[in-house]
Amino acid sequence: MDAGWSPSCSPEPSPNENIWGVLKTTAVQSLEYREQENKTLPSSKLPRPQYEVHDGDILVTRAGPKNRVGVSCLVEKTRSKLMISDKIIRFHLISDEISAKYISLCLNCGVTADYLEASKSGMAESQMNISQENLRSAPVALPPTAIQLKVISTIEDFFKVCDQLKSRLQAAQQTQLHLADALTEAALN
Repeated sequence: MDAGWSPSCSPEPSPNENIWGVLKTTAVQSLEYREQENKTLPSSKLPRPQYEVHDGDILVTRAGPKNRVGVSCLVEKTRSKLMISDKIIRFHLISDEISAKYISLCLNCGVTADYLEASKSGMAESQMNISQENLRSAPVALPPTAIQLKVISTIEDFFKVCDQLKSRLQAAQQTQLHLADALTEAALN
């Protein structure tokens, strides 16, 4: 488990894999990694490759506003030359018996997420933190691997249904707008 480095950077994202970038905390969303949320490392600063993010990393925001601390995701795929900032904790699982997707899910809901929420500290809601020690101590229900995979599959199925419902709702809203426009036009003519 480690945290990265936060050098002063220009606000624009690194344009490609040839230019190093530093991840912003907004790169870490609940169950979603956004590699485009980064800042370009100035050419005057040497990169620190030990902080480069890799596929399979689990990232957790450790500092910031209360609603952004303790947010976590699994990096399933990432481009090269992106480093974690010191406001992001990274860890890797040491056992093949544990699914990284399952751990990422646990960190975002249920008892584990409740524990992380209660573990936040700070002087103001806008300046909260969570320590690596608290993260290490987070309780996680750990069933056999087959059950972990079944839980992940079920959750992914629910997400697909939610995506379909969102799509249908957007289509219905678009139809409603067209009908309202048609009714208005008919009433005026």
